[in-house]
Amino acid sequence: MNIYVGIDPGKSGAIAWLTDDKDGGLHSENTKNLSSRGINDIFSIFYETADVENIHVYLEKVWSFPRDGNKSAFSFGMNYGMWQTLLEINYLPWIDVVPRTWQGHYDIPKMSKKDRKLLCKTKASDYLKEYEEVYKATYSNSDAILLAMYSKEITSPSLTQDS
Repeated sequence: MNIYVGIDPGKSGAIAWLTDDKDGGLHSENTKNLSSRGINDIFSIFYETADVENIHVYLEKVWSFPRDGNKSAFSFGMNYGMWQTLLEINYLPWIDVVPRTWQGHYDIPKMSKKDRKLLCKTKASDYLKEYEEVYKATYSNSDAILLAMYSKEITSPSLTQDS
């Protein structure tokens, strides 16, 4: 059994994961109010389901912009570093993926943040319907859901074609 994980490490980010089998579902957890210990507990779910070599983690590589304030730049770095540390101490290898890469995979053009978030939410909602999940795609979790789907499609393209 494989687990495909997408992590949006932003301030209002989320983690989403799914398995090879649609019966395993697609899960999402907003991480805004979770402590690092709470996030770490999520990783224990993965170990109950799959061996570490079958856990495919894609972490969105984020950075601050020169127009961002010091606090924003610090928060970006802190969140991203926290995810890297948690993955490292859990012996979970990951692949950094820049937003333009996974967004390009889903034909999401360069646009305003508001319009992009709306388009991501729509695309993530389509995947949730496919998995018949009770989760709702939101601005906070849609990037993580699409990253998890991207992880599955890139790691096991034949699985997504057969599904």
